[in-house]
Amino acid sequence: MKTAITTPAAWLKRKRGTATSSASTKAHFPIRSLAFNRKGRTVHPSLLIPAGFSGPTPLGAFLDASLDLFVYAAIPFGFGLAHEQDALAAAFLLMGLMIALAPGLAGRAFAPLSNRSFAVIGHGEIFIAFAAMCVSPRWMFSLLAYFFGLLCVISGVARVVSTMMSLRAHAKP
Repeated sequence: MKTAITTPAAWLKRKRGTATSSASTKAHFPIRSLAFNRKGRTVHPSLLIPAGFSGPTPLGAFLDASLDLFVYAAIPFGFGLAHEQDALAAAFLLMGLMIALAPGLAGRAFAPLSNRSFAVIGHGEIFIAFAAMCVSPRWMFSLLAYFFGLLCVISGVARVVSTMMSLRAHAKP
């Protein structure tokens, strides 16, 4: 019998036997979306965190940043390979992305964690721009690439200036 539970918290209460099986607890959370552990018992996906997980690690942060840069570089490179006439726009977009993202990575290493540098673009904006480039007509790619590349350059310059001001402020006694 398939039942539905309102929230993961309600599912846990029911699994532990602390909740009643009233009709109000059965609403939006289908059991078919649950994963199974080694013993065949259902486990909510949010509980699939490894035992002993204590938070972010330096290795995880390194892999996150490295793989982000790899994906961000691969997409414009792919556009440039797909259409030779768009290669210059793809190269400009790639340069803009590296200008925008490199100061943020360097700022993490040198600036205090409490003072993040100012940025015009972030991960969400990059995803939206890449999605727009993928769904737009081919003739529009160059326009979008030059526009977003320019935004990336502006963001990179803003990050450099912001990080420099932050480092100078912390250097003064």
